[in-house]
Amino acid sequence: MRLSLGMMVTLMAAALMMIPPTNDVLVGQLGACEALAECEATTELIKRGRVAVPALVKGLKHDNELVRFWSLGVLSELKDPRSFDPVVAVLGDKMVRVQTAALFCLGALGDKRATPHLVAALKHKDVNLRLAATMGLGKLADPKSAD
Repeated sequence: MRLSLGMMVTLMAAALMMIPPTNDVLVGQLGACEALAECEATTELIKRGRVAVPALVKGLKHDNELVRFWSLGVLSELKDPRSFDPVVAVLGDKMVRVQTAALFCLGALGDKRATPHLVAALKHKDVNLRLAATMGLGKLADPKSAD
């Protein structure tokens, strides 16, 4: 049986649709997300777990603010200790939304090394950063933060 060119193109397109997107592609799609739980890219990255962390860490340096923001949201869910230092580096991001997500993420990671970063943010002039630091400290639950 001989296939027509149109049939071959259709079969190839169908085969390509069955290939799952790479972690890097999914991270790039985070810029279109509106909510963590309602975004296919975040759901898939969370499902993939630890293997997605390197792509998410790369996402923290993406040009798109929303990619950085949602990368932090997924890292907060995964709680992988490899993301601690890259998340700390994002505290200097120029966008407050990304900084607040980084503070929350530090608390979610559960690493007590986050305490001084979170406590320092309590004194920030931006109320959103102070609130995120408070939430991060609440998640971290480090008794040293009371000092």
